[in-house]
Amino acid sequence: LSSMKESDDLKQTGMIEKITLKDYVGTGKHGESLHQPLNFTFEKNHLYLVKGENGSGKTTLIENLLHLTERYRGKIRLNGKDEWINDFTYVPSKPYISEFYNAEIHKGSDGQKKFFQFADLTREAGTVIILDEPTNYLDTDRKTELIQKINGLIRDHIVIVITHDPVFDVYKCDCDSLQLEKSS
Repeated sequence: LSSMKESDDLKQTGMIEKITLKDYVGTGKHGESLHQPLNFTFEKNHLYLVKGENGSGKTTLIENLLHLTERYRGKIRLNGKDEWINDFTYVPSKPYISEFYNAEIHKGSDGQKKFFQFADLTREAGTVIILDEPTNYLDTDRKTELIQKINGLIRDHIVIVITHDPVFDVYKCDCDSLQLEKSS
């Protein structure tokens, strides 16, 4: 990815079947390793939970997958190639709904905004859906409903959930976990 020219970024479109991390290490602002090296593959039709302590590189992984930064060592390969494909949908941890987009939801609680944002952004999602702390601000009933909706997205998608919430363990979702271990 680091060899791609920025002008080519938006030209690369298509469906992502798999994302491979090879000796991947997210790095901090000063080049320090955030976690132990990872060798992992995300594949279509699967749900993945990415867990780790604060500061272990979860957000940096998202930023690198979305090609917002290149703070890493190792390789990120999309469909086995070192080229960028613009086929991602990202739902951030903090919900934001503009009053000009939906005035009623804009005035609602963070939980209402989060649930609306999830539904809105996943309606016509890319092949890769990244959900950052999707259960934040939700009560137990809404969390249950959201997990059912997330499970419904798995077909034809790679769904990556960044979470600290043990609710995913309680509901025994059919998923693989990637645990980021902080570098010492």
